[in-house]
Amino acid sequence: MPLPTGKVLHNRYRIVKLLGQGGFGAVYRAWDMHLNTACAVKENFETSDEAQRQFHREATVLSQLRHVNLPGVRDHFFVPGQGQYLVMDFIEGENLQEMMERTRKPIPEKQAIKWIGQICDAVEYLHSQRPPIIHRDIKPDNIRITPAGKAVLVDFGLVKVYAPNTTTTKGARALTPGYAPHEQYGNGRTDERTDVYALGATLYTLLTGQPPAESIQRIPVDHLTPVRQLNSKISHQTAAAVHQALQIAPDQRFQTAAAFKNALQGQPPRRLPARQPSAPPKPAKKSGKAAMLSAGGIFIILAILAGLCMFSGASIDNSGEISAASNNSESPLHLSSGQTTDNDETVINFPTKTRTPKPPPTSSPENCPGAPPIRVKIGDHVTVCVKAGTVYFREEPNANADHLYKLIPGAELDIIGGPVCDPRKGWWYWQARTESGTLGWIAEGGDEIDPYFICP
Repeated sequence: MPLPTGKVLHNRYRIVKLLGQGGFGAVYRAWDMHLNTACAVKENFETSDEAQRQFHREATVLSQLRHVNLPGVRDHFFVPGQGQYLVMDFIEGENLQEMMERTRKPIPEKQAIKWIGQICDAVEYLHSQRPPIIHRDIKPDNIRITPAGKAVLVDFGLVKVYAPNTTTTKGARALTPGYAPHEQYGNGRTDERTDVYALGATLYTLLTGQPPAESIQRIPVDHLTPVRQLNSKISHQTAAAVHQALQIAPDQRFQTAAAFKNALQGQPPRRLPARQPSAPPKPAKKSGKAAMLSAGGIFIILAILAGLCMFSGASIDNSGEISAASNNSESPLHLSSGQTTDNDETVINFPTKTRTPKPPPTSSPENCPGAPPIRVKIGDHVTVCVKAGTVYFREEPNANADHLYKLIPGAELDIIGGPVCDPRKGWWYWQARTESGTLGWIAEGGDEIDPYFICP
């Protein structure tokens, strides 16, 4: 039951209006009668003793955050038999989803990169905490633009305990389809790269006017429409950065929010080495102290600023299994806001293997007579049409090589080497690089691949 307008909480906060409500809580605009300023009050309906302890721990952590692109937490309190309350700065302005709906067009590239860069700064700050804080619900609705033009990340969602050797809490839900990577669904492991994916998905939406395909729908066949196919004005540099951020495999994405921001501002996108397995978490001490916040009661993190904007019930609906870890733990704190279960990448990932590349096959005049059916040359930037059959991006220039990707219409490639003949089938191969920086080989002719896969 939402609080009525005019009700005073904690002898200080007068409710002005309901901003949003979900199954586990609500957010209100309120007036701080002591400071005579507007504020946002997040209410969680959970009143159990354990939830109250979790709430206190998490509110204490959140109250210590200080960043220009994050709202501040002012106060927190518990009303027996009624609920838990988190009081935050109220951020004036319009969220990016409302802005796109009002203008009915994408955000200009330069402006979108500026705002996403500011949010990258905020996310990098959260990830630098000990334990790291993982937002897990970055999306246009949760980014407000102040009257001064500053972007503020206003919703932290629900917290979930995380450890490097554990999977996503089965109770965590209310994730936002399109912005959540596949590891947020089911029993996947989430970490800082989960937020990198959401940042890429958010920028994809700002640049194209529509969210990317849901991550779990892109496995095993990628249904994602490339950024430049939806908005040809977008630069190759920006499209490539979005592609890499939206990779299905976490090791293929930018490993930090700062790296994503750098790529958007001119650093060439590149594949980063796979992250080394994390060391096992230190055993929990019996002191009762907790370094990580839990997922169940902590609506509060979802609190952090969902309250500041109108939001769907899904961004409040969250729950999780209760657990605590030692203060010595370095595991990330997941601020979740997701339901159950995105890459402007023009290709789809297949499972990759670590191996020593084989040398290209030697051309054989009898099997590869004459010149190849050249439609491209080294240095060309080409778009794949896939007019017939299937075009694979292969690890090596031969028909039996493992497939790195299955190319879809609209895939863009830079031709950097070749041609090389595979004498076993008489196919000619060109070496190419995808927009996300992956190297591989494509066949230009042959009895199984349409030779006219390159768009005119």
